[in-house]
Amino acid sequence: MDLQLTTLTEADTTEIGSWRYDAPYDTYNMPVDDAAVMLEPGQRFSAVRDGAELIAYVCLGGEARVKGLEPEPGTDDLGFGLRPDLMGRDGRERSCPGYSRRWPIRSSGTSCAW
Repeated sequence: MDLQLTTLTEADTTEIGSWRYDAPYDTYNMPVDDAAVMLEPGQRFSAVRDGAELIAYVCLGGEARVKGLEPEPGTDDLGFGLRPDLMGRDGRERSCPGYSRRWPIRSSGTSCAW
């Protein structure tokens, strides 16, 4: 497994917009046009790849915040979307590395520990 956090591309947003989740996760289905918003300036979305394969995306900030919750001073919300065919697995086939790693986050100039 070779997990990498990379810049989200237009092709990635097209693919993400085609992802379709079964209930109860179908609330996360989004049209391609909505996924394209991920590329707008100021958005803090990144792609998660296993090698060259897009397996998820992550975002930081307001877009990641659960609707109805207020921001908390000194914190940043983190959200993610996992490719539908990977949902419900036991986590052994694709899991986060067991060590801390720092990756740059697109458009923010900061980094995060994974």
